[in-house]
This record gives sequence, C-alpha cells and structure tokens, in this order.
Amino acid sequence: MGAFLEDLKALTDKDRELLFYRIKEWQNGENGASSTGNKKRLRAYITADKGLDINELRSDIQDRLPDYMLPSAIVEIPEFPLLPNGKVDKRALKKIRSEKLTRPEEELSRPLTEVEEKLSDLWKEVLNLEAVGIRENFFDIGGDSLMSIQLIAKARDIGIMLSPNQLFDHQTIESLAAFISDHKGEKEQWDYLVALRKEGSKAPLFCIHAGGGHVFFYNKLTEHIDPERPLYAIQPSGLYGEKQLHGSIEEMTSDYIRAMRSVQPVGPYNVMVYCFSAAVGHEMAIQMKRQGLDYNLIVVDTMVRPWSLNSPDRLKLRVSGFIKRFFRNPFKTIRFMIEDRIWMIRPTLIKWFGNDDQKALEKLRTNLVKVCLAYDWKPHNTGISLILTNKPDERINTMILNSWKEEIDADIKVLHTKGNHRTLFEKSDVPYVAKKIEECILERNS
Repeated sequence: MGAFLEDLKALTDKDRELLFYRIKEWQNGENGASSTGNKKRLRAYITADKGLDINELRSDIQDRLPDYMLPSAIVEIPEFPLLPNGKVDKRALKKIRSEKLTRPEEELSRPLTEVEEKLSDLWKEVLNLEAVGIRENFFDIGGDSLMSIQLIAKARDIGIMLSPNQLFDHQTIESLAAFISDHKGEKEQWDYLVALRKEGSKAPLFCIHAGGGHVFFYNKLTEHIDPERPLYAIQPSGLYGEKQLHGSIEEMTSDYIRAMRSVQPVGPYNVMVYCFSAAVGHEMAIQMKRQGLDYNLIVVDTMVRPWSLNSPDRLKLRVSGFIKRFFRNPFKTIRFMIEDRIWMIRPTLIKWFGNDDQKALEKLRTNLVKVCLAYDWKPHNTGISLILTNKPDERINTMILNSWKEEIDADIKVLHTKGNHRTLFEKSDVPYVAKKIEECILERNS
C-alpha cells in the first residue's frame, strides 16, 4: 500500500483526476451504452410492429428483471442500424437523440416555475436525460440510491436545501417544487428519521443506516413489508447540513432512540441493522433495557466486530470461501475483491481531487468507522433475530452466529434467506429478506 501511495503522489494532477474518474466509473458502473458523469447506464433499444406504451413495457420488465439488468432508458426505433456483416451498428445506436429515451418531449409536462426549472435541470443532469416531465417519478425513470445522493448534493449546492425526507415524500418535480416554494425561508430542521412509509396501524420498522451513511437503498422494502407497517430509515448526523458528527456509538444510539420515540412513544421497537449499524443495534439493546423499553433487534447477515475477519481462523474461512466463489465466477469474484479494498485508498483519492460533496461524505464515513472501531462491546441479555444468506463455506455462518453468542446471554433466532450480502436490498433479493424480517417481527411481537 505504501508503494502504491508513492506512485499515486508521483502522478500529475491531470493523471490523478483521470485515475479517480476511472475508479469511480468502474466501481459504480454497469455494462451499458451511455454514461452520466462517472456512472455507466444501461440503455435498451426496441422495434415494434404497432404502437408501443414505453411506460407499460418498463413496468413489465421491472417485475421480470433484477435491478442491475433494468435499463435506465428505453428507446423505440423504426429499425436497427446494421453493419455490412449484418451485425447491429452500436455506434449508430449511440447517436440516437436522447430525448427519445422515455417518450417524445412534446408529451412531457414542462416546468412552469423557476423552482421547477431548476429541479428539471438537476434531474436531467443526474439521470442523463435531455427531457423529463414534471410529473414523472424520479425512481421510475432511472433514479437510484446513488443518484438520489447526487441530486440532493447538487440541489444544496445551488441553494435548494433538499433532504432525503423531502425526496421520498415528493418524488416528482411538480410535487417537490410546490413543497419547496411553500416552505421557502423556513429554517432547515435536521431529522434523523427518513419516512419511507408513514401510514400503517402496526408497530413500525426502523432501519439503521450502513457504513456509507445514506439510507435510500432501503426504499424497496416498502414494496414487500406488510403495508400496514410504517417504515423509517435512520440517517447519521453530518450527512447533510451543519449538524455535528457523533463522537461515539453511545451518543449516536441515544439520539436515535429519542428520534424513534418521537413517532412511537411506546414499544415494541422493531429495529433492523446491517453492516456498520450492528454496533448501534447492540448498544441500543443495552440502552433500551436500561430505560425499560421493549426492543426487537433484527440483524441482517452481519457479525459482531466485522473488522476482526482478519484473525487467523476467520482468514482461513474467508480464503476457503474466496476459492469456491472464484471457481464459480472468477471475473466477478476478483472484481468484488478489488472493490472491497477500494476503501483503503479512497480517502487519499478524495482528499486530492474530490469535490466538496465527496469530501463531506468521506468525512462522515471516516467518522463512522472511527466510532465503530472505538466502541466497547458489552454483553446483554436481550434476544435477537439473525438473518443469514447462504455462503460458499457454511462455516462462515457458524462463525457469525458464534460471534453473537459471545455477546448475548439470550435466545438467538436464526433464519436463512435467499440472496447475496451485497444485493439483499436490491430488487432481486429484497422480496426474500423482507419476508424474513416480517417473520422476525411477528414472532417477537406475538
């Protein structure tokens, strides 16, 4: 690593900028024909014998394909351009005007106010579209969790103090612009809670952020968790606005409990944790017990002290799992291995040529790692539910379970779900993990 950093320092500013661009493009990108900034996009082209409803087609394929295979744009063309050898001319396809990506521009509702115009420009930039309608849903026309973060950051750069809550509540330009105009001049109020779904008569589910800080990736749970169950995500301070970063897991947990009790005065409190937030969930069990509150902790595919995976015994299991994955899919395995290690050099890369938004987000991520490493795990006697995915080496799941048994003197209910740790909250896996989460809630609250 030291040699790599020395080589990095020796690069010119332009070379470093190009390297960082390529890393971000490769890390976030997926195979596709177009790109926006640092993120590649998948584009679909189609011909039809008769009139085609693009929105109906998009809705249909969303039910059939996993997230990573969904096109961000569908282009209807009269016929495919061909090369002399009969193959499709991909270069000619790329030149097709991008205002056709959803439907003809004349069919879109145009912005009428200054705020709508600004939001429209931002949506077009983030989504890489030349035309968007003010009544189109951000998430229906290609928006995802990463683009949501970009949209909020860019809006705040031009003085529109947008928050995750507002984007979730108002997913069209028309609705969002109206909200912003109605609340113009009001002082921004920080809220740890992001309401994914406010309505419902049952006890809510609270989903605590992972190590990246943002919570948009939990949005798909709303499609599969009981519709009578309100859903809230909890975001860390410092993600947007001027609120200070937390100095410890204990301080963070205390603030999160107060936020939860503001919408649910009495328990049971159903809390789901994933990756980084396992430490918060553990500390929450201790503080809830101290306050006499009924608490239901659901841990999703995460072990105690995940950074201790490099101990000799655990390293052997990881190597065993890596070898099995490599023989099944060598390219994907190597790619994920490299991606998992990008975090080691990311702070240096962002420090040198990241923009202000990237630096602010990296500061938050670094702080989350810092407080997590400093957290002193203490045993408690509150039972938990542990949802696990299938692993190449099942001894890894045994290791995860044993890590919790060392900290908890109570019942640990183990459930297994289809899917992969990386994609549990994406369209391909979220129906399965949502079903298991609901099972955990029903059993603990019965």
